[in-house]
Amino acid sequence: VEGNIFSENKTALLKGGMLKGDISTYQLVIDEGSGFGGSCKMIDAPIKRDSVRESKAEKRAKIKSPLSLEVKEELNAKPKLELGDSFFNLSVFRNIPKIAGIFLTIFVLIGTLIFFKPTLNDPKKLVKSGYDLIEKGNYEEAEIVFRDALKKDRNSSELYAGLGETFLQRKLYEDAISFFKRSSELKPSNANYKISLAIAYKSIGNLKEAEKYFQLGIAENPQRASSFYDYGLFMEEKGDIQNAISSYRQALAFEKKFYKARYSLGKLLEQTGKLDNAIDEYRLALKYNEKNAALHLTLGKALLKSKNLSKAAVHLNKAVSLMPQDLQARVNVAEMMMDKGMLDQSLASYQKAASIQPENAQVQSGLGKAYLQKDNAVDALKAYKKAVKLNPKNAENQYQLGRLLAEAKQFKNARKALEKALSLRDDHVPTFYELGRVMLAESKPVEAESLLSKAVIGEENNTVYILALTTAEVK
Repeated sequence: VEGNIFSENKTALLKGGMLKGDISTYQLVIDEGSGFGGSCKMIDAPIKRDSVRESKAEKRAKIKSPLSLEVKEELNAKPKLELGDSFFNLSVFRNIPKIAGIFLTIFVLIGTLIFFKPTLNDPKKLVKSGYDLIEKGNYEEAEIVFRDALKKDRNSSELYAGLGETFLQRKLYEDAISFFKRSSELKPSNANYKISLAIAYKSIGNLKEAEKYFQLGIAENPQRASSFYDYGLFMEEKGDIQNAISSYRQALAFEKKFYKARYSLGKLLEQTGKLDNAIDEYRLALKYNEKNAALHLTLGKALLKSKNLSKAAVHLNKAVSLMPQDLQARVNVAEMMMDKGMLDQSLASYQKAASIQPENAQVQSGLGKAYLQKDNAVDALKAYKKAVKLNPKNAENQYQLGRLLAEAKQFKNARKALEKALSLRDDHVPTFYELGRVMLAESKPVEAESLLSKAVIGEENNTVYILALTTAEVK
């Protein structure tokens, strides 16, 4: 070989070889029998290729590629679980294949809907719901429920009867008749439907049809107490008292605790003069319904009639205690007690009523009257002042106020009250007398004589009026 040579790697000049020139190499090996006629320049050892590749890979790893970062973050991040995923991660589903899990989920959801919403399309449940609404007095809502149920079942007698009841309670009698007829056609053996139809006919004044269906209902079920009770009410309205009494007794023969029938029977017995028998029925009715205020009130009134005042007071007070906010009931009881001379009880009842509603003219008037009965003119005057202020158009209150003011020698105010009383009630003889006396007290004999003359004309034999007129004539 002639010329200069450069070699990065180890170089060997083999036996028989000849090099004429210079050589630059990392290492030169000259075998025996070779010829070398130049010079050799030594250079650095070459870099290993594996190390170079490794170094380059490290450099590439240090370069932050956005793509590589995103991939890494996705790999490291926890997946967001949807509702279905979280459902499948439950321990019970971890070993179930995903497709099977999906089907299982669907079945579970369907089962849940069926279990928790069984009433949506069940006519029987809708019927019950409708009748529950009727019991609560929600008749319009009940009608909606029944009509919805009819879309699913056109042959349910209960649905038609329920609709009939919603109309009957709202006094839509023609509609009620239509639906009760249909319910009775679907189930002719149901006595209740016939009785309801009879009540609807009675309500529109068709007594012939009403009696027909009452009789049919009773014939269908001759041991049904409520049918006899309803028929008794019908007979009572017709004025057939004896048949009504008989019907109530038949109802009680089948159901002795039927307090409504006992109450109605008692009223008719009282009406026909059998007061003691009526009281017995009222007492039996109360035995089965002790907290019925109306029964206590009725029994109390009956006992007043029988002169049994102490027992009457017990029941009247019980009635009031059961209706503490029923002001009218309390006033009625107070009036009854006053009429029977039970002045202390009457006054106590009026005082209680006044504490409940002090701004009630009727209460203040009654309170004033009770105080007068107890000879308490001072408190009576206070009560009548309040009564007149609350209702200035009540002639009796104006009269009583004027009379009390005259007794208190407040003649000017007395005259105003009595004149107002006469303007409201111009034929009341005692008012002429009281106003005449006031005119005499105010030294107005002419006006007094005129008024007292009218009083005497009204009651010719009243010596008090005659003496007052004589006094006016003398003056």
